[in-house]
Amino acid sequence: MRRPKQTITADFGKVKLGDQEVPGIFSQIRIRGGVRFDEVFVPGASGKSRQPLGYEPAEVTVSLRLPNDHVSTPYDKLAQITSMFQSVDDRAKPRVYRIVNKHVAAWRIREVVFKELSSDEDTNDDTIRAELHFEEWRPVVTQTESRATVTQDTGGAKEAFAAPLSSGGNVAMANKTTGAASQDDDRVV
Repeated sequence: MRRPKQTITADFGKVKLGDQEVPGIFSQIRIRGGVRFDEVFVPGASGKSRQPLGYEPAEVTVSLRLPNDHVSTPYDKLAQITSMFQSVDDRAKPRVYRIVNKHVAAWRIREVVFKELSSDEDTNDDTIRAELHFEEWRPVVTQTESRATVTQDTGGAKEAFAAPLSSGGNVAMANKTTGAASQDDDRVV
């Protein structure tokens, strides 16, 4: 069962989380992405070899100004945003939001988690600046494994993992280690 996602919109100078408008004035949106690397020790070489593995989840930062106005103080607005940040879904986990914004769509980001909230103020004006930090949500794709029961001569049963369903049942294939983890770092060349 797929649970409905809350929506974030940040167009037209307002930001909404789900159906609730975030107090304050929208200032800017920043998006940052990066490459994920694996570092492998190479015997006989100085340092480690770096291999690109893919991409880190992108980070989206929305900046707001929380002014003092006739509706509420900047501290009231910040308390409301803090409540949104600390809200959880029906499984007591941080919410996953669907994000709607042209800038974010250009990065092909669809869903995010409200990862961090920061705020600051100074003595120049009666305003708090808040930054809402989101991280691109990439759901974990799990591959189911079938379980096989192996009986021993003594009549007892021992549980063993069979190969993933997609490999055609080849147990040796399921136990084969590949990539950097399969290299023996203790081997002398």
